[in-house]
Amino acid sequence: MTYITEAVQGSRTSNVGTYDLTVDAGNLTSANYNFIGSTMSNAITITPVTVTISANNISGDVKYGDTNIAGKFNYSVSGLVNGDNSSVIKGSPNYTTTAWNGIKTGNAGIYNDIAASDKGSLNSTNYVFNIDSATKGTVTIIPINLTLTADQITMREGDALPVSFTGKVSGYVNGDTATESPIFIWNGTGTPTIGTYGILGYLGGKSSGKYGSNYNILQDSGNSKALTITSRLSGADYGRAITSLIPRHGNQIITPLYGIWVSQPAENVNVTTDAMDKVGKVKAELVTKYYVDLDKKKHFLE
Repeated sequence: MTYITEAVQGSRTSNVGTYDLTVDAGNLTSANYNFIGSTMSNAITITPVTVTISANNISGDVKYGDTNIAGKFNYSVSGLVNGDNSSVIKGSPNYTTTAWNGIKTGNAGIYNDIAASDKGSLNSTNYVFNIDSATKGTVTIIPINLTLTADQITMREGDALPVSFTGKVSGYVNGDTATESPIFIWNGTGTPTIGTYGILGYLGGKSSGKYGSNYNILQDSGNSKALTITSRLSGADYGRAITSLIPRHGNQIITPLYGIWVSQPAENVNVTTDAMDKVGKVKAELVTKYYVDLDKKKHFLE
């Protein structure tokens, strides 16, 4: 006798459902009987198998304020049969954890309380779900950077540096706001000469390291060159004599000894008698332009 049904496909059962069963006489023989095959409708019912769903650890650290943490929850499934793998299950369970309230993350730290709470959107043709809420997953939330950015500033050599400079702090998340203003200070000593210098930002009295539970202090890369010190004759036409601007005393040309005349004064300065002696002993009040050495050292300034 032979049994025929679609409820079995080789060594595997078919999907959940009801199936007909056909019985064929096959090689049955009898001296007194004849055998007739028949089919029984809905003779076989295949029911779903229960699998267990439990939360996993979240792989890798999650940054404080990460709004995609919910997308990083994942689960394990046990109890699959017929050689199936987890791809036969669609959707995901709902989870509970103090690391995420559905709007924002918890503070930086380690959380060992991720649990599958209910089936959520889980679905499968051949399985039903037992939600294991006792098994807990772990997630680590790490601090993120607050960036201190100094405003770029250009000053002239010899100008008095301010007590502090200006700048901003950026990087707050999770609805956090600043509770104090940053301070920006030149990170050198003495009086800076011509060149570029760093301005260091401070928050809570610190220029680096941890700030509160959830943030680290980071200096913007541009801070290292935020302060530019230029010559007091910035904008002067170095390297070019401007004969039309050479000052005269009557018919006598005041001739520079070691340098050139420049086209525009940087500011009003007092020309000393000593300086005037170097250009022909002309009285100080008659000199109307500036004079600069080729090596950019100042003769008449200040």
